[in-house]
This record gives sequence, C-alpha cells and structure tokens, in this order.
Amino acid sequence: MDQILDYAKTSHSEPNGKIETHVITQGNEVPSMDLGTIVETVVEGIFAGHKYRNFNDEGGNASPTNFRLASGDLIVILSISWQASWVFESQIGGWKRILMNLFGNALKYTDSGFIHVTLSAKPEPVTKLRGPRTTVTLQIDDSGRGMSKDYMKYQLYTPFAQEDSHSNGTGLGLSIVRQLVSDFGGKIDIRSERGYGTSVKVTAPLVPSSELPEIQYLESSAVIADVGRRSKGLTLCLVGFEYYPEIDQTPDGILSPQARRMLAIKSSLTSLAIDWFGMNTTTATSIESAHSDIIMTLGSEYDKSGDISNTRPMIIFEDIISKRIQGNTEAFSLSQP
Repeated sequence: MDQILDYAKTSHSEPNGKIETHVITQGNEVPSMDLGTIVETVVEGIFAGHKYRNFNDEGGNASPTNFRLASGDLIVILSISWQASWVFESQIGGWKRILMNLFGNALKYTDSGFIHVTLSAKPEPVTKLRGPRTTVTLQIDDSGRGMSKDYMKYQLYTPFAQEDSHSNGTGLGLSIVRQLVSDFGGKIDIRSERGYGTSVKVTAPLVPSSELPEIQYLESSAVIADVGRRSKGLTLCLVGFEYYPEIDQTPDGILSPQARRMLAIKSSLTSLAIDWFGMNTTTATSIESAHSDIIMTLGSEYDKSGDISNTRPMIIFEDIISKRIQGNTEAFSLSQP
C-alpha cells in the first residue's frame, strides 16, 4: 500500500498518456540532509527488520538480544568513502525511498552471499554558470538470484511488473526509484545476470549545504578525527580475508558468491583504514604470522587458531554464529547490527 501511495504522489498522466513524475516539495526551500547518516541508518534499520521477521517466522523468540543471529549466510557490507561533509541540499524523503526500495529488493532476492552498499562522491569543477556541485554515487551489489535478459529489456521499469509473479510486493519499487532519480537530475544503471546477482548504480548531482552542521554531526566528526590522529601511521593486518576454492571445485572463471563476498569485505575494510584513519594495511595467512600494530581477523579464523598468546589489539569480525567468551581483554568482537 505504501508503494502504491508513493507512486500516486510522484506521478501524473500527461495528455499523450505518458506518465510524468516529480518530487513533491514544500515551498521553494530545499532542506539539508546528511546523506551518509541516512544511508547508514536506513540500511541498518531495514536489515534489522529483515532479520527480525525471518527469525520470528522460524518460530524463534525474537528479542533484542537474539534476533540479530537470523541473517544466516548473508553478510551486508556498507562502504562510505571519506568525505569532509556528507551534508547536501536535497529531499530526505526521496533518498530514503530510493534506499528502501533498492536495498529492500537486494534483501528480498538474496538468500546467501553478500549485499554491498557503497556511497561515494566526486566534486565537480566550479564554472562561471554553476557553483560548487558534487556527483554522488550510490551502488548496491548483491549475489542474489538476478534477473533474466528478457525481463531487463522489456519490463524492468514497468509499473506493477514482477518477474516472479508469486513474489511479495507490488512491482512498483524500480518504477518509483527511476522517477525519483530522474527528478534529482540523476541516472540509474542496472546490470543483472540470472544466477549471479544484480548491480544497481545511482548517480546524482548534489549541492553542498551552506548550513551549519548539527551538534551531533560535529560530535561524531570530532570522535573520528581523534581516532584518526591516534591511529595515523599504525599498521592494520587483515588475517584470513582470502578465499580459496574447494579442492573438488571445477574452475570456471567465475567468482563464487563466497569469493566475491570476501573481496568486498577486504576492500571495504582496507578503504576504511586508509582513507578514514590514515593507517597502513597488510595481510597475513595466520594470526601467528601477522606483523602489525593491530590485527583484524575473522571469527572462523580465530576459532581455528585456538589459544594464542597475543598482546596486540585484535578485532574479530564475526562471520559465523557463535557465542564467544573473550579471555583476552585485548580482543574486541565486531558483529553486524
């Protein structure tokens, strides 16, 4: 019902029968928004709700302390590139709808593997006719079921159309997204392959906000800057973030969902350490062979290593469902929301 209302609000029919769309605004004033925070909160909120519903459907006791374990073999990776400020002049509601539809589709059709949400920005040159402007790119890649070539060619943006007629939903999501992106002056590009996954890229020009940032933004920026000063120049070693195919796996030249997931995780963590905190990064095949100031490893790798005498700070990325009791006070467990 919400999607039908959104579609009705953002579209109207022209005399030639063509559906034209627009973003509804209040007055002429364009509000400011923190796009980085919006992406983070929407992705985390939708993913938490998705896991909650799945766990509840399976008959579990869905409480705040245990429903987060219902993600199964699916990992969501959120990569936000470093930007001095993610505050732009644009419609908050429109971007939320875009995210909810695109990320919701990825969750809907991806049972295992990964979903990688990437947000990046590139400043455009200032001209005499145009002031400061930034091209923002939102990209969502997944290892889901993908779409057929015929559906991509003939029905991708058709209102009320779904490739799987038995699937839940109204079939309006992509139609609404394309309408909103067009109103923002942007473009949307979708590539998909049946059995491999889907990649959706949204690009739009945005004007940096001239308003003073809110106190919460200043406080979080101060924390990040403080961590960056203390960690700059330190070396972070990623242990176990490599994927090796099974011995009996037949080489076919196509990366498996597990391999693509590991590459996405490794790329995201490397960019975070280098771009946000000024760290150096290296890799190792085991915790024992890691030479660095800080170690980051997978939960599965840590469990294989057994009792390890380690005095360096260690971050454990939980890629498995387990109850971990940390005897080493230098180890920190990092799980998904």
